[in-house]
Amino acid sequence: MTVHNEAASAVSDLSDESIADRIELIGALALAQHASGFLQLHDELLVELERSDVPRSGTEEVGNPHA
Repeated sequence: MTVHNEAASAVSDLSDESIADRIELIGALALAQHASGFLQLHDELLVELERSDVPRSGTEEVGNPHA
């Protein structure tokens, strides 16, 4: 697997170590590819963060009058 492919892999393991490894791989890319690598990582982390904000079915949010 190339460095670029490893840096572009999906965020499936959100451990500190895996994110640090990913950042290191992005740092090994050509300077012109840094921005796109970091943007992709940012987007994937944002998706995971937003996914964690969605209440799971069968649970009620505290203070939600429509639940």
